[in-house]
Amino acid sequence: MKLVKELQYWNKPGDRKYQILEEAGKFYFSIRNTNNLKLPNSVLEYSQQENDVVCIYECGDWIVTEYMTDYQPVIIRGSCNFYSDLRIREYNKYFKKPENSLGYYKRVVKAHLDFMWDTGWQFTDRTGTNVLVNRDFSDLRIIDVCSLEQISDKNEIIFTVSEFFYPKEWHKATGHKHGLIKPDINHIKEIFYAITTL
Repeated sequence: MKLVKELQYWNKPGDRKYQILEEAGKFYFSIRNTNNLKLPNSVLEYSQQENDVVCIYECGDWIVTEYMTDYQPVIIRGSCNFYSDLRIREYNKYFKKPENSLGYYKRVVKAHLDFMWDTGWQFTDRTGTNVLVNRDFSDLRIIDVCSLEQISDKNEIIFTVSEFFYPKEWHKATGHKHGLIKPDINHIKEIFYAITTL
């Protein structure tokens, strides 16, 4: 594979590096595997099926995933300032409608649950920074492969609403400094899932 571009996660210099690679006209996104994460075949195989999880192709010194052309995180952190267009207009238009917020939330939670039930693993960093969406929010992919870990305590897995819409530290969300709204999530009941069927 040929290196196209190297990106730096500058919030923790040296801790996280990203690369965009190209091979035979197809592009890939790779993440430096600083924690020596070893993923089972069940996770790799699941990710390559038709679902809302980013495709993971291999896991070695670099974890190689699908490069999602024209997709961006729902919440863009300042430390991941890879994007020239923050899509503020699209974000505000979509999340001003309560039914869109609810539908998005349900889809993201279902994607996480389906992944857990099928693989016995989970994405532990479940936030809007780790969900890629296309321009009209009709499609999404869960990312942050480095937060994957095997499920150990099934009763401790919960999902809240706010983590998917609001950054943990509002001042670090690049788009929110430029006019992204805070979606009204009061109409979405706080839902907690205890995973007991794994």
